[in-house]
Amino acid sequence: MLLSRLVDYARISETVTPPQDAAPMYYMAKTVRWVLDLTGDGRLASNCLTDLADAGDRARKNGATHTIPSVTKTSGIAPTIAVDTGEYLFGWVSDGAKPTQVARVGRQHAAFHELVNGWTAADPGGPARALQTFLRSGEAGRLARPDTWSRTDLASIFRMPDVLA
Repeated sequence: MLLSRLVDYARISETVTPPQDAAPMYYMAKTVRWVLDLTGDGRLASNCLTDLADAGDRARKNGATHTIPSVTKTSGIAPTIAVDTGEYLFGWVSDGAKPTQVARVGRQHAAFHELVNGWTAADPGGPARALQTFLRSGEAGRLARPDTWSRTDLASIFRMPDVLA
């Protein structure tokens, strides 16, 4: 019964055109709270993250909705390319974190580094090179962690005016 329903669904899916605003495969519309502004050579364009939240706008009170790379998260360590939490991107640990949480954040940040290194190898002329340079340079230490930062907030690195339009 279930198998025949899946076959029926597959037939219907092949004939239905997805809506124009549908996210491509492996992408999802998610709320991004912060943007890391980098120059094309991986330097900070600003010592502060840009906050995309607008308390006066109900739709943007937690940030702006963007279509971003998305692979289902697990309870394990699984970084996301170019858009992730401050724990993964910067190695930020929440105040009062237990030693096990601190160690986990270290592993998350290391996994993000590995992902960026792989991305850079796969696309040497793309935006990953600037992010890789930023991560390796220690520039992250100059970045001020916002007072309103939450460990679940997403941050994006996709604002490099001299690399991307």
